[in-house]
Amino acid sequence: MNKITLKALQLAGFQNADMIAEILNYVPNSTAALEMLLGVHVPMEINTYFKRGNDLIKVNVVNELGDSINFTEYEQKTTRVWYLTAEDQQNGVYTTTDPGHRNYHDYKFIPCAGVNQRDRKYTIQEFNSYYKEISEEEFYTTIDKWETFGMEAKLNELAL
Repeated sequence: MNKITLKALQLAGFQNADMIAEILNYVPNSTAALEMLLGVHVPMEINTYFKRGNDLIKVNVVNELGDSINFTEYEQKTTRVWYLTAEDQQNGVYTTTDPGHRNYHDYKFIPCAGVNQRDRKYTIQEFNSYYKEISEEEFYTTIDKWETFGMEAKLNELAL
């Protein structure tokens, strides 16, 4: 039990300060819990939209007492392509049909239309160390690009 926590609770007039301080030890974010009890807590302000590498993040719930952030991570869909020869790879010629075990030169994943998403949960500290804030506009513009990836080229082909 932290002496400062105990003294703060006693000075605030809590009758069972030692028991309350003990309970606070079991709260994942005991500092936020103590601030709430003392009436000095300022809720954490956090942006809703973030980015890490090519992935986008939308925050769903911030649980300060539980020291966690629940969020949805979005990434552009990809498809696996195979280059049957080194020349094919050099010229950007590939197949999306699996040629079978070792019947190809190389493979990679390329972007395609659509978005994959998965729900995740990190501690507040982990989240803050991994993700960079972005604007709502950047988030939705990127999602829209991913959803329609390659569609413009297909429409141009059809117009010819």
